[in-house]
Amino acid sequence: MPYMNGITESTEPMDYVFLQPKVVSKVALTSGDWEVLGQNIWVDIEKQLVYFTGLKETPLEKHLYVVSLRRPGEVRLLTRPGDCSMIVTVYSNIQKPPACQVFRISHTDWTVEGVTLTPLGYLVESIPLVHGCYSPDLYTHEISSGHVLYAMIFKPHNFEIGKKYPTVLNVYGGPEVQLVSNTFKGMRQLRMHMLAARGYCVVAIDSRGIAT
Repeated sequence: MPYMNGITESTEPMDYVFLQPKVVSKVALTSGDWEVLGQNIWVDIEKQLVYFTGLKETPLEKHLYVVSLRRPGEVRLLTRPGDCSMIVTVYSNIQKPPACQVFRISHTDWTVEGVTLTPLGYLVESIPLVHGCYSPDLYTHEISSGHVLYAMIFKPHNFEIGKKYPTVLNVYGGPEVQLVSNTFKGMRQLRMHMLAARGYCVVAIDSRGIAT
């Protein structure tokens, strides 16, 4: 065992110890055929509550939920996403432009039933549409496999029942690109709006490969 500047230099191979996390127990907080979104999960350690966003009501809308670590499985819908004390929410639907509202989260007890949302005011209020008929329509269709597909149709601005129109079909079906949802279709769908304004019928269908 040689020495160098008073420090022992070992020629022996060193044994490294790698610490691995130990899972004491696993508890399922939710169940059912719906998705819990991986982002925007908050844990209130003091009150043993978990806030998360998911698609329990419908795949077309993301909502805020709360579940108790002490009472797994009892999931409560809070309807608008947020954090553990105060939330700033931006919400819309297919015919209503986005609004931005502030809520305070308060607790009357340690259960999910004791969680209340108190509106504090708007940062931005939704503006009524001048031409509400220009919003797309939502449709659902069950295919032979039993899966339900969701679609939206932008009708031509001069639409007349019984008249035929040239149609543009959006065929992209890649993962994590959900087009059809019950949210306002603004600048991101500008191309679809422009085609509808030029007299085209525009159809968008989310395929089975879409991961929301």
